[in-house]
Parts: sequence; C-alpha cells; structure tokens
Amino acid sequence: MLYGLTATWLAPKKKSTVLFHTLALIFAVWVLVSSMRAGGDLWDNPRYRYMLLPFMSILIAWACVRFRETKSPWFWRWLAVEAVFLLFFGNFYLNRFVVGVGTQLPFNTMVLLILALSLLILAGGLVFDLVKRKQSQPKA
Repeated sequence: MLYGLTATWLAPKKKSTVLFHTLALIFAVWVLVSSMRAGGDLWDNPRYRYMLLPFMSILIAWACVRFRETKSPWFWRWLAVEAVFLLFFGNFYLNRFVVGVGTQLPFNTMVLLILALSLLILAGGLVFDLVKRKQSQPKA
C-alpha cells in the first residue's frame, strides 16, 4: 500500500493518473481519520477501513501492475520499511504477551528506532538513485 501511495506521484503524467492521485490522497486521509476514530472508541474498529476497501484495492492493483512494468526499486524499499516495522512491533508484542521472549525496549525508543531505520532506508535509496542517475549521464 505504501508503494502504491508513492508510485502515483512518480508515475508519468497522464489523464488516468489524476484518478490515482485522488485515490491515493483519499486513501491516505482516510487511514488517518480511521486510525484516530478507532482510537476514540478504545478498540480497532475495522468498519472504518472496510468503507474504502474497493478503492484501496484499485490503487493496490494499479501499484502491482506498475511494479511489474517498471521493476521499481522503491517497492523493495517500502517493503524493507514495513519489515522493520513488523519486526520491532512483533518483538514488542511477543515480549509483552510471552514473558522472557524477545527484548524489551521502551516504547518511545522503539518508535524512534523504527523511524530512524525507515528514514535511513528511504534516504539511502534516494541517494543511491541520484548517484546511479549521475553515473549513467553521458559526460560532455
């Protein structure tokens, strides 16, 4: 899903991309709204996400097709960001519910580590792309 949100902005400009820009924006705003509202009733209420499931599916299907066409390295970078998130939170919940398994990190420290590693992955990918683009340019 994260790749789909960013891929719409990186895609070549066509009339059809306006639809995907709109879907991506609505999807991103809705994720924030549903997350805030779900926290308001003290449990994760999935009905807020189900309302836009068909539109999320369209965006994700488009992202899959886009990845197959372009083989964009950004798909793998976003996958690495999600893996970092899942590994840290998986460890957090495993340690929380199964005593003695995993390492206990303070919550704020864990969130900062997730953000730092995610930014490192994304910034490293951006730098790698810029260096690669600069090297592939013909020298005059």
